[in-house]
Amino acid sequence: MKITVAEAYASLNENYDEVLTRLLGKENLVIKYLTMFKNDGTYDQLSAAYEKGDAEESLKAAHSLKGMCFNLGLLGLGTACSDMVDAIRGGEYDLDALYRPIAAEYTKVIDALNKCLD
Repeated sequence: MKITVAEAYASLNENYDEVLTRLLGKENLVIKYLTMFKNDGTYDQLSAAYEKGDAEESLKAAHSLKGMCFNLGLLGLGTACSDMVDAIRGGEYDLDALYRPIAAEYTKVIDALNKCLD
């Protein structure tokens, strides 16, 4: 069942109106950037780095993903990425504990986007 972009944000407990305001009230821009996010390979890069146990590459990918998420108002996923970035920079390398919340949030985001984007 197709839902609106606003409903997708609500399902994620995120603030759609804030994102819409940031993008000058143009829902077509929100849709454009969400589509770009959905098709972006950064999460795949993070997953590959995690699978290899590569903390440095995990840090780079999580940092990039964090920026995209915060710009799009996907704060749950952005916060999980930020937690990974901060932990690795602080010398914590338990990638499993850091990656699991990102994977869970990413799945929720993509599920919501699949319901609202063509």
